[in-house]
Amino acid sequence: MSDYKSPGLDGFPAEFYKKKLGYCQEGCYSLKFLNSGHLLKEINNTFITLIPKFDNPSNMVDYRPISLCNAIYKIASKVLVNRLKPFMNSLVSPFQNGFVHGRGIQDNIIMAQELTHIIRTSKCKKIGLVVIKIDMSKAKAFDRIKWDFLFKLLKTTGFSGYWVKLIKECLPLSCTRLLLMDKFWKPSSLSYGLRQGAPLSPILFALCTEALSSSLQFHQDQGNLKGIGLARNGPKLFHLLFVDDSYFFMHLDNKSLDSFCSSLNFFCADSG
Repeated sequence: MSDYKSPGLDGFPAEFYKKKLGYCQEGCYSLKFLNSGHLLKEINNTFITLIPKFDNPSNMVDYRPISLCNAIYKIASKVLVNRLKPFMNSLVSPFQNGFVHGRGIQDNIIMAQELTHIIRTSKCKKIGLVVIKIDMSKAKAFDRIKWDFLFKLLKTTGFSGYWVKLIKECLPLSCTRLLLMDKFWKPSSLSYGLRQGAPLSPILFALCTEALSSSLQFHQDQGNLKGIGLARNGPKLFHLLFVDDSYFFMHLDNKSLDSFCSSLNFFCADSG
């Protein structure tokens, strides 16, 4: 954690906990949150500021909302992240290479280029092949995740009730304030969405995309969705996920397209 990243509402940067740990060592190490599953709302309080994506922004979509969390909150959520990391390879399918330690996005980029080349140079005129690219803007994707969907997904994946409670406590349940033009706006409570800038959010987002991957895999196993192989006898690939960018590869037939649209529509409706 960088020393001078946003200190959050309490005003204490990460440097304080690193250099002055002697004064608060017992409180940090005993962090009752990990044992009780309850995080003080004062620790979870945060404010949101807007960061321009490029020079001279002219529209709200030209800004990225970033949550400026308290350092002690980041420490607590970082502990959860470090405990989850060893299991992410088994929890997240190999089609998603973002946010998973040990996986490189460049692998998916190479496969996407190869599959696109196969589609362009295919000499088989009887079977049409198609690639569909969907850009889930990360700002919008993070902001729209429904918490009920997230909790249900975690339980289905095998997370215990204790872990679901810990993750729930790290969501922006309590006070969130907008910092705009050097002015604090009225506090508000959120009912959905993941914080951009919080350590736990990328992992939770990757887990949410598994709902779409599982649905597509089900349709392929049922023979309703036909993917495209890199080699004649190789496995068929039907989607690759690059964090919030998604590529889908399939045969251009009604059954495959209907299965794809069905999976995508259900995912969008359930996740937000």
